[in-house]
Amino acid sequence: RFALEQGREVFAVPGSPMDLRSEGPNAMIRDGATLVTAAADVIGVIKPLIGQQPPAPPRAEPGNLSGELSDDLFSLAGESILAPDAGETDAPAPPDEAAVLLELLGTTPVHIDELIRLSGLPARTVQSLLMELELDNQIRRHGGNTVSKA
Repeated sequence: RFALEQGREVFAVPGSPMDLRSEGPNAMIRDGATLVTAAADVIGVIKPLIGQQPPAPPRAEPGNLSGELSDDLFSLAGESILAPDAGETDAPAPPDEAAVLLELLGTTPVHIDELIRLSGLPARTVQSLLMELELDNQIRRHGGNTVSKA
């Protein structure tokens, strides 16, 4: 709704009306989103827009709370919510961090949040390490967001 109010393109992939998970995208299409069944649907809408400047976000009247918030939409208490947390980077983790996780794991599945708490590592790092360990067949993922040694 907010995107449509700002003149932004909204795309949605339809789903079966019998599937409860499809209520959101189907409602978006009903409310004006572009129906997408193939990449050509997106390209057809975006192609004419290439080279155009995006519209400026609407400014609210002075004293209006939404206007105050729109000046710095992506900041919270002076810190960017899009920037990585302190200590978190996209650089590969040192091998010893993977060893820490492996030491915390056994054959009994452990919830990922528990691993984050016990290891003291940032959530982003733990998730990245778990993916690497899974690709190396050192761990297994189980239901309920749990993992164990392979």
